Amino acid sequence: MASQDPAETGDREIAELRDEYPSGWRVLSRHDSVSYMIDALMDAPDHHFSKSKLAENAGVSRQSVNEKLNP
Repeated sequence: MASQDPAETGDREIAELRDEYPSGWRVLSRHDSVSYMIDALMDAPDHHFSKSKLAENAGVSRQSVNEKLNP
């Protein structure tokens, strides 16, 4: 029977901890709409978007923007 590599075991434990206690980025990136909104914001860093314009430029619904920005 092959023994587990301690490094692999440690990596798995860290991954499980990250799943149990996700960082802000992991929480945000779970939703495709958030990544589209971030992408739209990065395309125009000096532009101030209304929620409607952000939804339009990101290609997501206004409701999705509202849900993610006002949880």
